Amino acid sequence: MKVAYDQPAVAVPVGAGSARIGGLDGVRALSVAAVLLYHVSAVWAPGGFAGVDVFFVVSGYLITTLLVREHDRAGRINLPAFYVRRARRLLPAAIATVTVTGLAALVVGGDVLVGLPASFLGIATFSQNWVMLAAGNDYFAQTRTGLFDNFWSLAIEEQFYLVWPSLLALCFTSGRAPRAGGLGFAAVLAVAAPFVMSASGMGAAAYLSTFGHLFGLVIGVWLAVLLSARHAPTDPRPGTTVAGAAIVATTGVLVSSARQIIYQARQNAILAEYRDATDAVRQEISADPSGVGWDSLARMLPRRSAIVVPATGRIAGNLTAQEIPASWLDPASQPPAGALRYLRTTLGGDEVFLVGLASFDPASAAPTVLIVSSYSLEPQRQQVMQLVTAAVVIGGAALLVTGTAGFLIARTLTQPLRRLTAMARALGEGETPPATTSTFTDVNQIATALHESGTRLATTMTELARREHDARRLVSDVAHELRTPLTSMTAVAEIIEEFDQATHEERAIAMTVTSRGVRRLTVLMEQLLELSRIDAGAATVTPSPLGVRELLTATVQLLDPDRVVDVQAPTGLSVTTDADRLHTIVANLLSNALHHGAPPVTVSAETAAGHLVVSVRDEGPGIPAEHAADVFERFVTLDTARHNPASNGLGLAIARDNARLLGGELTLQETTTGACFRLTLPLV
Repeated sequence: MKVAYDQPAVAVPVGAGSARIGGLDGVRALSVAAVLLYHVSAVWAPGGFAGVDVFFVVSGYLITTLLVREHDRAGRINLPAFYVRRARRLLPAAIATVTVTGLAALVVGGDVLVGLPASFLGIATFSQNWVMLAAGNDYFAQTRTGLFDNFWSLAIEEQFYLVWPSLLALCFTSGRAPRAGGLGFAAVLAVAAPFVMSASGMGAAAYLSTFGHLFGLVIGVWLAVLLSARHAPTDPRPGTTVAGAAIVATTGVLVSSARQIIYQARQNAILAEYRDATDAVRQEISADPSGVGWDSLARMLPRRSAIVVPATGRIAGNLTAQEIPASWLDPASQPPAGALRYLRTTLGGDEVFLVGLASFDPASAAPTVLIVSSYSLEPQRQQVMQLVTAAVVIGGAALLVTGTAGFLIARTLTQPLRRLTAMARALGEGETPPATTSTFTDVNQIATALHESGTRLATTMTELARREHDARRLVSDVAHELRTPLTSMTAVAEIIEEFDQATHEERAIAMTVTSRGVRRLTVLMEQLLELSRIDAGAATVTPSPLGVRELLTATVQLLDPDRVVDVQAPTGLSVTTDADRLHTIVANLLSNALHHGAPPVTVSAETAAGHLVVSVRDEGPGIPAEHAADVFERFVTLDTARHNPASNGLGLAIARDNARLLGGELTLQETTTGACFRLTLPLV
């Protein structure tokens, strides 16, 4: 039996790194070793030829896995590049092998040159298997001497490589990725193909044709798609069932093929041996038509034999008439002289191969004589039984592995899905789902999205809770701020109601209290409106070039001309920003220093790293460290400022928000005495 191997092409996507897939080298080595052992001795490894189909499984799996990876990486399958890589890998070795072997054949000559032109055609077109079939060659014949017959397996593989990558690329282009279920069904059909061909008497085609070995390649493709992370099925049970069915069917095909090969080889040898043994006996029978010496002639035949005259029922030899098929003894159904009859049957519990040859001498009046021999097939039956036992063990192990793999795949698939379900429930309950990882890209993307959504939701909920707290606090603080001037104004309301009876001094007090309360309410309303505009994103910024020293001086004069504030700013220093908002920031900082600090109060300006830095410093009691983080919060007034009724805790908050609107930042600096606020703004 002739079996050839070719290393399958490894389609390496450009930039994809190593194309090696762990474990496949070992499988390929085992399949090659099985075939080599079969060629050494079919007795040692009667099923070793199955390594061909194992190799085809590896080939289909490898090429599909690499093509799917290339599509996932690059978004397409580069078919021209694939075939160029295949040609570079295969053609140099093939050309060298054919050239060297062909030259050697020309030197040797003889039978090795038989069919050489047709073989060259088959090799050149990767159709050697079909060339052999078209020539009517019996693959199982023991006398086959085709020099390049072993290229048949390479031809099958290359025919698959010619069609499958294009079909796979077409599937991806049309948006219909291959499915494990459909490929599993195709694998079952492919497994059935050799059965159908064998049952139809096409034994050579079952082994030589592409369709006879397509099942191995399709099983490899199915495994690649099934195990692909990107295309893994959500429910592995159908795929596992198909895999089990494919394993059982494949085992049946291999056992059936092996059985046929074992028996066919032995029967061919028996027929050759029988013809050689009966040639001399036939001549002796013709020379002794009386049959006196037939018993001696029967003993000359191999194994148990008999010489029978169907017309008279006469029989000589150690094979009884009951052991010979009745149809063979029927005088009316005798075949032409020289025709062979053979039958595989059972005699005495042993499997045998009966061979019969009709002998007839037209020159004599002797009736037709049938020479029957029985050859034992027990060694072959034992060999087949050993093969069946091995197939059952291997098939059972394969089913066990498949079932275990199905369980592991199911667990691998369902665990991430259960985690996704738990994450979704946690998200629905307002909790942040924990981060999780999976071997599946799609599951990871969903888990990441759920985790990020939960994180954003938690942040949003925290922000909403903070805003609700701030809103409640705002209402409380505004009510408190309104209560102070309103209480004062209510107290003088009676004086105003009795204005005519009030003294001049009482009238003056009433007017002063009312005026101060109205101003305080007006400032509060303006500040609240400003904060609301900033919060709503409705605040506008109108940048324009302005002199920093001039703005600082004008702000000091406008705020309190009677107070002494030291302005330290270089002449000619300018900045492009919103003048009104910069004025508001500086005014609030100066107001805070003048009302809550102590002289001397200093406002300075300088440039640093492309920014304007404005500092306002006083030498008052300063701000305690435990309040430093809250000083810019709204309506926050420190204990040291509570004696000042002009403080409502909004000035620094407004200053900070305006600084951020201008693209800068307002911070409280650490100092040993007093307080120092630093404003940083971009110069342009």
